[in-house]
Parts: sequence; C-alpha cells; structure tokens
Amino acid sequence: MLLIVFHLLLMLLCIFYENHISACRRYKEYLPRLASEFPKCLFCHIRASKAQMSANFIQRGLPCFIAYRAGEVVKTWLNIQDYIGDNAEYDTLVERMQDAGVLPYN
Repeated sequence: MLLIVFHLLLMLLCIFYENHISACRRYKEYLPRLASEFPKCLFCHIRASKAQMSANFIQRGLPCFIAYRAGEVVKTWLNIQDYIGDNAEYDTLVERMQDAGVLPYN
C-alpha cells in the first residue's frame, strides 16, 4: 500500500534534448541541481533522436519538458524557452515549474 501511495505522489520530470541545441545543453545541466534540491521528484534526460522523435519535433519542439505523476502527463512544455525566455536562469525555471505545480515550493 505504501508503494502505491508513493507512486501516486511521485513526480517524474523528463527533458527531451539534443546536444547540438544550446538551450537543451543548458537545461540538461540543471538536472543534477534540481535532483539535489527536490529529492522527492525524479529527473531524467532523453535524447530525442534516440527516442526516434521526428526531425520536425527535434527542430521545433526542443528542449521539451514533460512532467508525469502516477504515470499520467500533468504538464508539457514544448520548446520551453518560448515559455520562460531564451536566457532563463535556473531560478526562473524552478519558479515556472513551481507555479505550474510540477515542483513543490521549498
């Protein structure tokens, strides 16, 4: 029963990226810090081409963050810099994710 409750509360945040896209590299570099500051969330990165995503998606949709809770998508940000700005710093990313209910407020 405890495992089921944990699964329902757990947030998984995935970034889809490609190394040749500078914004992807920047956001991917934030993952270790996110993981250390939000230990009740899981974080992963997935290279879009390895996941067989289309060239159109890679060109227009990256970097992409998808948040899951209990196996369901709760938030998707395609081309996240359109949402938070081209030069968004770590704190801006965290603030937007907290506002969206993806990350808890500390």
